[in-house]
Amino acid sequence: MIRGWTWSQLATAAGFGVGLAMILQMPAWVAGDALAYYRADPNVVYAGLSGEGLNFLYSPVASQLIEPLRLLPFEAFAFVVRLAGVLSLVYVARQLTLPLLLALPVLVDNPIVMELWYGNINLLLAAVAVAGLRRPQLWAIPLLTKVTPGIGLLWFAVRREWRKLGTAVAVMGLLAGISFVVAPRPWFDWIATLTAPHGVVPASTAWGLAPLPVRLAAAAALVAWGAWRSKPWTIVVATWLSIPVLWPQTLAVLAPLPLFGLNALAARRRSRGSRRPVVAAAEAAGEAGSS
Repeated sequence: MIRGWTWSQLATAAGFGVGLAMILQMPAWVAGDALAYYRADPNVVYAGLSGEGLNFLYSPVASQLIEPLRLLPFEAFAFVVRLAGVLSLVYVARQLTLPLLLALPVLVDNPIVMELWYGNINLLLAAVAVAGLRRPQLWAIPLLTKVTPGIGLLWFAVRREWRKLGTAVAVMGLLAGISFVVAPRPWFDWIATLTAPHGVVPASTAWGLAPLPVRLAAAAALVAWGAWRSKPWTIVVATWLSIPVLWPQTLAVLAPLPLFGLNALAARRRSRGSRRPVVAAAEAAGEAGSS
């Protein structure tokens, strides 16, 4: 073992190394989602449906913020997007990163590898679902991109954590406001696209469990229950449920769940271990009292 490193840290580093090696071997031209980000200009013209072709359907501020990265060749741009995915995966999965990357790669398509392949931001949304409880400003990312995964903010409302809720809304509003002042027209086009009758691919023609309104209702109920019972894993599931269009690779959003489960098992074992001395002392006291 490397001096000063724990097994968990070594496993995490190994997972990052394998993830980095994977994306270095992936050809840039297959990263269709990253290509949509690359081709969009700051004054986006919105057209087409979500999930079709190379359309950019995030907010204008999202396009404006990534504009400096478009100075890179597309190969480098695709690598940066995929690297953000790997780093997000390492953050939410830690020592389980390697097993998740290698899980059933032969029998089924691994959604995490598919996510890195196409270069989307679903793993980044998973990181927000985990880190957003302590850093609410991160919720600006889903709100200004896929929009509906911002349903996780309901957690703060149910728990009456108004300061955190206000921080998330304020950061989003500040970014959107500055963007609107710089270029107002794309914002009108974006809102018109989102509110159009057929702004997204219907569930019948996409890989999905139910139409988006049904999934949003289920996600809201899950987050509300999770906030009431202090179950942060519910935000992760709700984030996945609320993605506008579900494809197999969007399952990558659920990457934090195995670590949640592992930590829950470890906490349960620690709780049982801490109770054993107390029980033993109580039994000894009972025996002494009866003698």
